[in-house]
Amino acid sequence: MARIKRVRKAVVGIILSMLSVSLYAAVEVETEKLDNLAKNRRVAVVNFAVEYQTKIVKSSSNFGSFSSSTVEFNLDGVSKAAMQAQTEKLYEQFVKDLAASGIEVVSMSEVKKQEAFLTLKKNCTSPKEIPFTYSDSKGIKNSQALVFSPLSLPYHNEADHERSGRLISISNMCESLAKAFANEVPDKLEKDLAQALNATLVKVYYVVGFGQASASVSERFGFNFAKEQNEKTTTHSQNVTSEIYLFPQDSRLSLRVPDVSSFSMFRNSKSPSADGNGFIRVKEKIVSGTNFAIAEPKNTTGIDNTLGNAVSALGSVALSMMGAKGGSSSTQEFTVSADEKTYIDITDKLIGETQSKFIETLKAGQ
Repeated sequence: MARIKRVRKAVVGIILSMLSVSLYAAVEVETEKLDNLAKNRRVAVVNFAVEYQTKIVKSSSNFGSFSSSTVEFNLDGVSKAAMQAQTEKLYEQFVKDLAASGIEVVSMSEVKKQEAFLTLKKNCTSPKEIPFTYSDSKGIKNSQALVFSPLSLPYHNEADHERSGRLISISNMCESLAKAFANEVPDKLEKDLAQALNATLVKVYYVVGFGQASASVSERFGFNFAKEQNEKTTTHSQNVTSEIYLFPQDSRLSLRVPDVSSFSMFRNSKSPSADGNGFIRVKEKIVSGTNFAIAEPKNTTGIDNTLGNAVSALGSVALSMMGAKGGSSSTQEFTVSADEKTYIDITDKLIGETQSKFIETLKAGQ
């Protein structure tokens, strides 16, 4: 059957608002098995990373239909150099604040002497590109993110069975199998490292989102009296909204306490990361109240913009096709252009306040 495809591109922009950086709500965290920390209060920081989401893909389709609707939303204007510099700064502040809290921290020089640590960090680099599934998106298209870590402490992946459901993919499974055959599975190496140091391992991970996206498709059948025939109308709708936020659950501080078993649970596509045996997690999405984009809405390709225009912080597209005998698909692409300094300032505040809450909660757990 015939398959009709429509592609439009547009830019979503927001005039930069000269407001101080603010949060819609105070940082709230929740804990899991934090009482395990009492079994070994000495800590060693072995992972620190910031996941910057750079592309959101949201796909939708109707059950039993060949029609689909897809929206692609891209972040532009923030350099890798700025993200790396911010990650280095946040890590240095975390280590400084952790030591100032009175918690006993194993020196990095001692950590780096351990064979398990060297194996964990083998071939690790910053940044690392990762695919993820955005908000139960249907289809095989992946959203994209960059994971940055301090150059002195490159990020190592979680074991596949402990990884967030939104990050699971065939490539990750193959990588996990290869490491298993080489006896280099991350959770086993972390257990060995925790025992060798006689310390609880601390891993910090933040997920920074830049917007929201939605897509829908509907089909309606009716009789065209002028043509004296039945026809199908397919309507596609795509929407995007710009906002900087910390993603809940996967923005976390994970603990690997030595000689304590890790969680064993049924996992699915909605499961958060479970890379340890104790956690402090961001409970609810933390959203900034400050705009970060600089451009007026405009069309990037010069194609008729009737279906691809956007207004203020919200971009929406609706497409109807009459008489399509097969399925139809519509893909709309949007880009938000960020003011780099504003984006970094907002992210600094979001993560800075969360980091303070993590350390405060960790200290109370001792």
